[in-house]
Amino acid sequence: MEALGGIATVTTVVSSSIKVISLCVEYLSSVKDAKEDIERVISEVKDVQSILQKVQQLVQPSNGTILQTSQSIVDGIKRCAQSLEDLKDSLELGKRQKAMDRIGFRALKWPFSSKGVDKVINNLQTCKQTITLALNVDQTIIALGISQNLDAAEHSRYLVKLSFADGAAFDSHLQEHESQCLPDTRVELRHQIMNWAKDANGKRIFWLNGMAGTGKSTIARTIASSLADQGLLGASFFFSRGGGDRGHATKFFTTLAAQLASRIKLIKPYIANAVAENPGLPQQALAEQFEQLICRPLSKLQKSFCLAQTLVLVIDAMDECEQEADIKAILRLFAETNDVGTSCLKVFLTSRPELSIRLSFHAISDVLYQDFVLHNISQSTIEHDIEIFVKHELATIKRERSLTEDWPDEHNIKRLVANASPLFIYAATACRFIGDRRWHPQKRLFDVLQYSIAGDYDNHERQELIEEFKEIIGSLVVIADPLSPASLANLLTKSEETINIRLDHLRSVLNVPDVQNLPVKLLHPSFRDFLLNHQRCLDNQFLIRKTDAHAKLARCCLQLMASHLRKDICDLRNPEVLNSDIESGVVGRCLPTELQYACRYWVYHLQHSDISVCDGDEAHQFIQKHFLHWLEALSLIGRVNESVHIIVTFQEMLHTLEDHSGWVGTVVFSPDGNKLVSGSDDRTIRVWNVVTGQAEQTLKGHSGWVTRVIFSPDGSKLVSASNDSTIRIWNVTSGHVEQILESHSGWVASVAFSPDGRKLASGAEDKTVQIWNFVKGQAEQTLKGHSDAVHSVAFSPDGSKLASASHDRTIRVWSVVTGHAEQILEGHSGWVLCVVFSPDGRKLASASEDKTVRLWKVATGQAEQILTGHSVLVSSVVFSPDGSKLASASADRTVRVWNINTGKHERILEGHSNWVTGVAFSPDGSKLASASDDRTVRMWNITAE
Repeated sequence: MEALGGIATVTTVVSSSIKVISLCVEYLSSVKDAKEDIERVISEVKDVQSILQKVQQLVQPSNGTILQTSQSIVDGIKRCAQSLEDLKDSLELGKRQKAMDRIGFRALKWPFSSKGVDKVINNLQTCKQTITLALNVDQTIIALGISQNLDAAEHSRYLVKLSFADGAAFDSHLQEHESQCLPDTRVELRHQIMNWAKDANGKRIFWLNGMAGTGKSTIARTIASSLADQGLLGASFFFSRGGGDRGHATKFFTTLAAQLASRIKLIKPYIANAVAENPGLPQQALAEQFEQLICRPLSKLQKSFCLAQTLVLVIDAMDECEQEADIKAILRLFAETNDVGTSCLKVFLTSRPELSIRLSFHAISDVLYQDFVLHNISQSTIEHDIEIFVKHELATIKRERSLTEDWPDEHNIKRLVANASPLFIYAATACRFIGDRRWHPQKRLFDVLQYSIAGDYDNHERQELIEEFKEIIGSLVVIADPLSPASLANLLTKSEETINIRLDHLRSVLNVPDVQNLPVKLLHPSFRDFLLNHQRCLDNQFLIRKTDAHAKLARCCLQLMASHLRKDICDLRNPEVLNSDIESGVVGRCLPTELQYACRYWVYHLQHSDISVCDGDEAHQFIQKHFLHWLEALSLIGRVNESVHIIVTFQEMLHTLEDHSGWVGTVVFSPDGNKLVSGSDDRTIRVWNVVTGQAEQTLKGHSGWVTRVIFSPDGSKLVSASNDSTIRIWNVTSGHVEQILESHSGWVASVAFSPDGRKLASGAEDKTVQIWNFVKGQAEQTLKGHSDAVHSVAFSPDGSKLASASHDRTIRVWSVVTGHAEQILEGHSGWVLCVVFSPDGRKLASASEDKTVRLWKVATGQAEQILTGHSVLVSSVVFSPDGSKLASASADRTVRVWNINTGKHERILEGHSNWVTGVAFSPDGSKLASASDDRTVRMWNITAE
């Protein structure tokens, strides 16, 4: 660091401030209609003057220590000097204009509009904040005797352990060519956002939401750039589904922390220390990462240096984050910043108005956030901004293509703007289409305006084009990390020429690089959304089935790895050599990009396809032959830490049990955990070996679908209910039916054993609950009260109570002794499909058609918690054996595992391709089993992280 280059520099700037104040006072005495603006300028200049005088005192040699300042304070003073000089020139120009008026005496006129004054003050505030922060930093360094170079290498060593999502920052290379707002567009909105950012007392979160294509990301990049220019940007993260690490939250907080450490030097030791004290922090839960890497370092920095300015995190496309649970967790954590001593932290966030995000914000106090709905801006403002954009783009095309000055005419511009409004993405896509250098712009503009973009192909050519479109573009819309055209060609075993030809025709919706080793990317996620949604893409020829696209990529990954991976693939001939000692370029030559992609994402694509993994299939054979080769490859590319998650996911896929020919509606573990039983629409019950996954028995007898199966407490009997209006009792050892219980007049939806195994309860379509003497096989009581079908029954752990759930939207709690309803629990707004007691008998959990799970206190009958998250009906719910967790199954194809204490879901289990109808914990709580309309049963290892 260098000393502040002489006292004279500061003295000159202080003198300029005095001159500006003097000029303003002169205007104040002569100008009446701008008094408030003049006083604002005087006040701000005096504040700057005060800070500059403090700097002047600190750099005096008599002070004993000449302040060794950073470049930040030098830059701040230079900026301040320029701002004051420009202000002084404008004020003096106003006086000269008065003196030059020779036709009579003209009053002195204030040279600024109110907006001009705002700009002046903003410039001065930025200078002030920069100098103030630098002064705090430098004085603290002197007071503590700290060298800014002390332990720098040590700090860097720990910070490199922070996993970083490439291309997430607004100023990264991947974002370099993305557009920002043109100068005269989004003016009022940008002004509003920047004022919010600078207001230390304002709301913590600014949520900019708008439908696809309204320009959210362009605004976010512009705001991030402006904040960076003014020293207010803390960090940025631009989510992108299919953009590798930008498509999920695994590296979200670590990426933000790494940027904070890079932008704010004094926070670097705090973040480095957090990693040093907890090396596993980058792999821990999001809440822990946020607390340790963001909140505590900022809190310590704020306390040590009394930060006066705000720091803003810019988060774009929150809806592009893959896991809905992560989105909710991040929003909740940001909302809690008020409680963790980080008052300097603000968050600017953009997203589509997805339901899960809207609900998350509804749960946040209005005091903490403000929102702005982008697509609700007035039509005139939107059209004005789109017109500026369109004119700018078409003028560029005209200049580059040497077109006549009268192209395009004003009428066609107006038509194009009208067609585009309110979607900037339409305007941008149309302009790219018009500007395609292989075609005449005049013809392309005509095509856009006439909606007549087509080509002349015979039926065979058209079919070939459609197939290649689905294969190539289908891969691009589901790919986990963008690949270059060359790498994509090698992965799909297509020629580079074919890939390039097909991509070349889609440059208006794809970012196709001219350099073959750069990745192909979608220009906007709305293109992906369109192709994957059958309600939007009405032409089935171009509709992409997500599972088919994933299946294609999974097979390509497996084939590529099987044909290339081998022992010592880099020919190192020394298993002890460190990665850092391998010659640069060797790994890239031996493991090209497409092979690295295959090693990282083959299981991801399998998981999201409709491929069923089983013994002897392609995936199984690959693991048997190349497992160690695959691990070696991951190690060489520095991704071996990902192997655990990949293996766990693959193991979960292996535990898919398939044998039923119809949907599976119910599943249960045996009391010893060695067997799993499922009931199906195919009228059969299957008994599975939990270890091998093989079906050991198939029980037949019901004439309708099997609605429910349960084991007796001693595991010797199996009871099934069916829509054939019967209950069957089976001998588990022999598989024979021992009794058939018939009494209900409608289909039987549920059965439950009392804890001692002496009683059996059943609920049915006939609106009744029956309690049976299990030994005698006789109905002892019929409980009436529900006004619609009874869908679920459950005994309390002590056997004294029985709970029933009904389509009448209520739950009834009955006394087993008297048969009277002691409580009626109301609150659900849809059918109640499942009810279950907690292991200690103090709580009831219920699942409903209204998309919620409710937790009730048995003693009072009051709802204690409402668990939301599923997007459609919840079909089943079950407590873990220790009562600490709750699992729910839903028609949204997922199983959620909830923490009972917090009411938050800890995991979302995805893999079923249709409704999940039933869920069950193993007796030791280590596994979950789920049944689904996709005709499968899945087992999940829920203890694996």
